[in-house]
Amino acid sequence: MARGLQAAMRMHEENSGMGYTPFKIEKDKGTEQVRVLRVPDEWVSLWIHNVWEKVKPTRCAATEQQIDGETKEDRKTCPLCMMDIPRSVKTYIPVRVRGDDHSDRVQMIVYGRDHFAQVANVLDNLPQGKDITMFDIKIVRKGEKLNTTYFWNVVADPDLARPLNEAELELVIPDMEELIEVKEEHELLRRANGFAQAEAATPVEAGSSNGKKTPF
Repeated sequence: MARGLQAAMRMHEENSGMGYTPFKIEKDKGTEQVRVLRVPDEWVSLWIHNVWEKVKPTRCAATEQQIDGETKEDRKTCPLCMMDIPRSVKTYIPVRVRGDDHSDRVQMIVYGRDHFAQVANVLDNLPQGKDITMFDIKIVRKGEKLNTTYFWNVVADPDLARPLNEAELELVIPDMEELIEVKEEHELLRRANGFAQAEAATPVEAGSSNGKKTPF
């Protein structure tokens, strides 16, 4: 218990209040080897509204049932949806990075739809009866900025093909549902109004009907 509490406290202190450590691969390094700590059914996926310089990442306030609706009217509990502010799914995958100096640190891979396609390909090709937590994964970074791509490869080392050990099972996994909570209505309205003001101040490009980006 003490070990888990210390890990959680350090995790909070190290990440300026974020509550979790985002996984990243430095450009000059190019690759990292990780162990995924939870099976896909336990990964958290959230709808996030985000528009560069207009709306900072904000969790959608619509319920799961409303999100499945086909029109924005189905999502009327979310002020950002009602204003057609773009949103996308973000999936959070907890991993332990090989060689991390902090023995208790869990890092969180955050992928959108495009990057997640690589993960889905690995999941589809795992040996029968095995799951992703039973293997080390080598993640290779190529490109930079908006053109960055991450390639996942199962490490072909029989000594590493094993279930999670006791230490890995005891690692504290950040609760993304709690950390990225739905904001109060007044804050959602403030962000929606801020987006509207930023949109109004943005010149409409020639050939564009309204200057808005496609939500997906």
